[in-house]
Amino acid sequence: MMKENVRIKYINQLEEYEEKATEYTMPTGGNKYLKHPFNNLPKTLSDDEDFMFDAIEVDYGKSFKFASKRLKDNKYFVLEALDYVHTNYKEISTKLRFDIDIIKKAKANDFKLFGKEILNNKDKLYKIFENSQNKDFRSYKLIPIKIRSDINFFLKLLNIPNQSSMQLSCSGKCLLWATSKVIDDNKIISAALKRDPSSLKYLSKKTQSNKKIINLVMKKSGFLPENIEKKLLKKKSFIMEYLKFNKGHVYDDLDNKFKNDKDIAFAAFKINPYINYKCLPKKFTTDSKFLIKIMNLTKVIKLIKKNNSEVYEDICDDLNKFKHLKVVKNILK
Repeated sequence: MMKENVRIKYINQLEEYEEKATEYTMPTGGNKYLKHPFNNLPKTLSDDEDFMFDAIEVDYGKSFKFASKRLKDNKYFVLEALDYVHTNYKEISTKLRFDIDIIKKAKANDFKLFGKEILNNKDKLYKIFENSQNKDFRSYKLIPIKIRSDINFFLKLLNIPNQSSMQLSCSGKCLLWATSKVIDDNKIISAALKRDPSSLKYLSKKTQSNKKIINLVMKKSGFLPENIEKKLLKKKSFIMEYLKFNKGHVYDDLDNKFKNDKDIAFAAFKINPYINYKCLPKKFTTDSKFLIKIMNLTKVIKLIKKNNSEVYEDICDDLNKFKHLKVVKNILK
């Protein structure tokens, strides 16, 4: 009975502590230091599996650090504790931190904590990568160079079946582990881009500047990874090509130098007049020759008139300023 009362006392104190800790994190909660009630937890309770489970349930895993060494080395107990978000993988015993089931359940992501046996085991590395949702890992350079140079190993990582959409979009991150020999391999390039076109950002600079590959990625996804796009958007030839794949949306984000380029402005309008007419610099909306040129795009103008009378009216209003010109009179009839 005495033991049960002690258990209840500590659980009640933990609940109160959690409630106050939550209050203190609020904007008006103050900045008071709270002493954790488990700082002086009796050893009999820290080694009591049922009690520690109750505590972990109250604070979503924060109490795990107060568990005894025996419990932190108990695989069943640790796996159950890892159901709670605040259970800290680094608090687990060294032996269990090297356990593949624990690593997967904890979604641990730092290779320096996994031990040499896992770092040298391709099957276990595969299972860890397969299990991860965001595929973000640290200390991957600790993986032996022999594995990081293995093309077949990375082909396997790039073709893991039954992955979620999030996992697929992050699949190319395994290439961060790889050597240049791997990322320059044609099979790897093909597999990475087939899985997710945005994997281009993990490939070599040579691949990122390959026109055929860039066109393939744009055709498949309609966009490029931000760092690559930023670099290529400094070239007029690329912009003219990209407008087609991007359906003209990129025009408003271009540097003024390119926004004020007549060829680019005309192409942007032609591809997507609905959004780009309003983005045109004043030099074009007050240029009779430019306005006449776009009004001669008969099919485009018919569609604008039918689908977006507001844009059509804006064009006519701008063109009306040149109604003294015979050619404009004929257009506005």
